[in-house]
Order: sequence, then structure tokens, then C-alpha cells
Amino acid sequence: MLDIFPNLSARVIFITASDEHALRAFRYAATDYLLKPVEATQLKQAVARAQTRTAGANESLQLLRDTIRRPADTLPTRISLASQERIAVVEIADIIRCESDGNNTWFMLASGEKIFVTRTLKQFEQLLELHGFIRAHQSHLVQLSYIREFQKKDGGYLKLKNGELMPVSVRKRSEVLEMLDKW
Repeated sequence: MLDIFPNLSARVIFITASDEHALRAFRYAATDYLLKPVEATQLKQAVARAQTRTAGANESLQLLRDTIRRPADTLPTRISLASQERIAVVEIADIIRCESDGNNTWFMLASGEKIFVTRTLKQFEQLLELHGFIRAHQSHLVQLSYIREFQKKDGGYLKLKNGELMPVSVRKRSEVLEMLDKW
């Protein structure tokens, strides 16, 4: 449909019986994603969210079109981050880290900008791991290229290029050290 209506200015909600066809596109730009059978309350909530997200919709829609046309084995370089006020399309390379805030996520960018997204950190984890991010802690996802050093004190911390210290959980310590060794 996006190819049939190239000048369409809309927010997109995927409704499908299978996540294998649309999930990749959703992760980058769709407003919402519903699996069949769809419950009426889910659909109402998705439409309500779509109606509140107007800023950046055209850029997000173009990113969605580009993602759908891209071969499955090619990684995108940008991601669409939808907040209540806007949809920000950012370069994945500019994301230093992500931090969980309950069922929401804060994205910390190299520019110093912080973007609040109403989706869980887990929803972004698999996608961003493909771009060199590591889950160092239950609440933190960090891009490996922004790590300056691993500090062994108090169980372990990652010191980032911007000076921030990110805790490393006991469960993730060996995985983090292994990834740093490979990186």
C-alpha cells in the first residue's frame, strides 16, 4: 500500500497474523503492531496512540518505506523513536545508551539529547544488539563503541567516553567482559 500511495502522509499500524513479515519494519518506524486476532481494546489504544503522534510522521513513514524495500540481511542505520510529543528519527550510531524507566525507555544521544519512549527496553534490545549494543544491566543497554573502560570496583562498571559510569550486573559481568575482549 505504501508503494501504491507514495505521497501518503499517515501513521501506520501493522495488523498481521505473523510477525515475520512486518516486525522488522515496525521496529524502525510503525506507530504500533498488533497480532491477530485483535482485541477491540488493543485496536482502540493503538488508534489513540497514532492520533497523538503527529510530529515527524512523514519522515517516519519514509523510513518505514525504506525499511520495507531493504533486503532482510541489510541493517538500517536509523531508528524511529516515538514519544508522546513527536517521532524522532535518529542515527543508531548516535545512541550512546538506553536506560529502562519502568515500561518506558530513555535514549541518551551523543549530542546530549535525551529521548523518552513509551516502550520497554526489552523491545529495543534485540534490534540494537545487531548494532553493537550490550545489555550490561537489567536497566542499561550500552553501545560498545562508546565504552572507554571496564572498572572492576564494586562488582564492575563501564566508563563511557562521556565520563558516565554504568553498572554491570553480576549476571552480565562475564558476558560483558567477553564482548569487550572481542570488540
